[in-house]
Amino acid sequence: MKLKELESLMQVSNSFDEFEGRVVADLGCGTGMLAIGAAVLGASHVVAVDVDQDALDLAKENVAGIYDDDDDEPSPIDFIKADVRALGEQQPRIVADTVIMNPPFGTRQKGTNRSLRVHYLLP
Repeated sequence: MKLKELESLMQVSNSFDEFEGRVVADLGCGTGMLAIGAAVLGASHVVAVDVDQDALDLAKENVAGIYDDDDDEPSPIDFIKADVRALGEQQPRIVADTVIMNPPFGTRQKGTNRSLRVHYLLP
């Protein structure tokens, strides 16, 4: 996990107590680092969502490196391949106490970043 990601998760955890015993959704999970961090910080269940199957495969490998089948405690992380913009429409709705995400920044089309941020935050 990158130090910046860990620091951000720790700050949220310490300031808002948003992970311990909660259901967490990681939207656009990529390599799974934020999902893993939420699990390590005590989330009871983490739903990691990404549209990219290669990213999900890598995230699953990363989780397997921490939780293995021989552990008494199974991984609290489940993975869903879906476009987060379609959740609740074409994809099942996810109910979570806390949502974390590292949205795609740096798109080359003017205004795209803002529309993505607004869409992710709409109810």
